[in-house]
Amino acid sequence: MYNGSVYIGMASYGDCPLVQGQLIQLNASTGSIQHVFNVVPNGSIGGSVWGAPTIDESNGTIYFATGNCVGSPCPSSLPFADAVVEVHASDLSLVGYWQIPTSEQLFDTDFGNTPTLFTATLNGAQTPMVGVANKNGTFYAFRRDSFNSSGTGNPIWRAKLAIGGSCPECGQGSISGAAWDGTNLY
Repeated sequence: MYNGSVYIGMASYGDCPLVQGQLIQLNASTGSIQHVFNVVPNGSIGGSVWGAPTIDESNGTIYFATGNCVGSPCPSSLPFADAVVEVHASDLSLVGYWQIPTSEQLFDTDFGNTPTLFTATLNGAQTPMVGVANKNGTFYAFRRDSFNSSGTGNPIWRAKLAIGGSCPECGQGSISGAAWDGTNLY
């Protein structure tokens, strides 16, 4: 909950059936829908928002991660699927996004968890960051100010956490969120 609104990601359970991914903003008092961000176009399926959105109160934006791109590799016509997306909390209008490059996509390359806000020391300066792991086994870390509407805000660093694959329950990829204690990123 943030500024009188509740934010909910839309996904299906086990892709049965696969639905249109959305981030929905509800009025916390009435439950009425205030705004909807469609990850994929109306009439399409995929782009699921599995995890909770992350609110950056310092600038009034929300980060969320998506999965379930329909197509392998993920087509350029679905830029917000298998991606990290930043929107304004007030109206869910797009700030920016980053989609996994084709060279790093595997079959079923979903972001299945919640982005984590943290701070890193870059070139001697404390830098606001956001990071999230993917089922390809990689944790991606971004400067929070790097997202833009053309999708070119690349990660500052990547960390290989696991062997990529479509079965995190079997030891492949990652659907686990990170944790930040104010000093260490876990």
